Parts: sequence; structure tokens; C-alpha cells
Amino acid sequence: MTKLINLLAGTGMLACCAVAASSDGDFKKFITAEIPKMNMAFNKKDVSYFEKVGTDNFTETQGGKTAKKAEAMASLKQLFSMASSIDCKYSILSCASKGNTGTVLMHGILKTTMPAATAKGKSQSMVMDMTEKQTWVKVGKNWKISSLSEAKPLKMTVNGKPMDPSKMHGG
Repeated sequence: MTKLINLLAGTGMLACCAVAASSDGDFKKFITAEIPKMNMAFNKKDVSYFEKVGTDNFTETQGGKTAKKAEAMASLKQLFSMASSIDCKYSILSCASKGNTGTVLMHGILKTTMPAATAKGKSQSMVMDMTEKQTWVKVGKNWKISSLSEAKPLKMTVNGKPMDPSKMHGG
């Protein structure tokens, strides 16, 4: 009887491990396929992608300040309206999931070109080097991003010169 209980317990543990591995594998497969879509949405300045992929209670934390979804989308729209071109490249540093929650550590480089402020002025280039933690949750059959936060301080340059991101928008 003891052998049967040990066998059943061992089988149960293996089944749990298989489900956990499957869950991690499913999330990794999802996020790996999502990265090109995210990059393309930035490059095409497609705010609707970000509105759809974010949960209703999405938050973004940068520089110690947390913005709710509406504020984050407004900032994104402002960036997209100001930029004449965007080139974004995100890559996965690590990812894991447990149950209906997945976390991913991402590195991204976002390059933008801003048109000249005056007729005689030159266009400006801005580069943001980001390392961020994203938390995704499973909503029904779909994964949605619920939060994004800096894993390392944002590095930014404007026309090749370092710029403190907290100084933008009168910060």
C-alpha cells in the first residue's frame, strides 16, 4: 500500500511539474511571438495595439512615478504624434510564468526622429535604452500586460548627447 501511495504521489508531482513546464513554455512561446508585433506597433505608431494588449488596470512605472493606462496611452500618443519615424527593437532577457501570471525582463532600444522645430532647424534624434520588467496576466485565453516597470534606469540621448528623462515635459 505504501508503494502505491508513493507511486501516486510521485505521479502527481510529475504531473504538476509537467503543467508548470508547459505553462512556462506556453508563456515563453507567446511572448517570443509577441515581440515582433510589439516592435511593429511602435514602428507603425499603432496606439491601438497597446490599448488592446493592456489590461484595464494597466500601470507603467518610470522614474519612480506610476501612470495608469489612460495616462500611459496619452504619453504614447504624444510621442507618436511628435516623431516622424520610430525604430524599436525589443528582446527578451528572461521570462517565467506561474499559473496565469507571466513576467518578462526585456531590453529595448527605441530610436525616434523628431522634425525640426523651425524651418531653419535640423531634425532631432532621440534614443532610449530601456530595461524593463513586464507582468502579463492570462485573461480568458489571451495574455495581456498588466504592468511595466523599469528594471534599470532609462538611458536617453538627444542628438547623441545624454539627457535626463526626468527633465522632459518640465519634470
